[in-house]
Amino acid sequence: MVRKKPVSRRALVQRNDLLRLGQAKLAELLAEQISALPYHRQKEWARRHLPDRPSGGSASGSRPAALLDEIEAFCAESRSGAFVSWEDDHGWDGGHDLSDDGGEFEEWIELFTDLIKGALELTRSGGHTEAASAYRLLLRLLEEAGETTDILGNHGAPEDSISLDFGKVIEAYARSLLASRSGRSVDEVITEVLPVAKKFRYAGGYMGLARALNAEGKERLKARLSRSIEAEVRTDRLGSPAGVEGLIALARVRKNQSEVLALKERFASRNAVYLKVLSHCKHHPD
Repeated sequence: MVRKKPVSRRALVQRNDLLRLGQAKLAELLAEQISALPYHRQKEWARRHLPDRPSGGSASGSRPAALLDEIEAFCAESRSGAFVSWEDDHGWDGGHDLSDDGGEFEEWIELFTDLIKGALELTRSGGHTEAASAYRLLLRLLEEAGETTDILGNHGAPEDSISLDFGKVIEAYARSLLASRSGRSVDEVITEVLPVAKKFRYAGGYMGLARALNAEGKERLKARLSRSIEAEVRTDRLGSPAGVEGLIALARVRKNQSEVLALKERFASRNAVYLKVLSHCKHHPD
């Protein structure tokens, strides 16, 4: 087989041509070209060429109304199927844009991550009502994205690809609900956040909720979890009730290691991990 000689490419635009444009005009044209790239490609360019620029954050910064508009638009675009792509045994099939080799999933992950960071910034700056709405919208979308292929295709649970501390996200969610203008009671906040904490129980979900509550709130959460555990145990299910992780998280937040071990001992017959922990503690008491 005779290999074809590569075709030489002539540089149409030279360095001196760009220098003659002037710094301001060149910056304007470059920004225009970069903004036309997919979001994750823009972040890649910024990381490479603007190392001192703060990473993350939404385009609207911490402006509450603008951030919520951005999140609502993102949720609508997600549910329209704009980020759907498929992965088979041989890799990507290209999704909607065959030229982007499956970049839709990465694009969604980057956008979601930065919007959550925008919500966290709202919590830090005291915009609790808007922050609570932001968490609610985004975490609901995340749940949907893991349950249906209509949003992201067949990539499985998207949270596995998201570089966020979900324990801190859930803590901020609960704190913003407690401090928001809606005046929600502790029980109402627990009711809203508990399902999310349960979903992310192995990623610090229960710990985040426990940290956000005061002493009275922790007792209310403990009572709620204890009732759910008793109800599950009565059904004779073989597995360990999810609420046990919640009680363990509460004990850890209170720095009560003896209670942590007591809970694991109580439910060891239903959880092989607890058995291993207890065995380790028995042989290494210190």
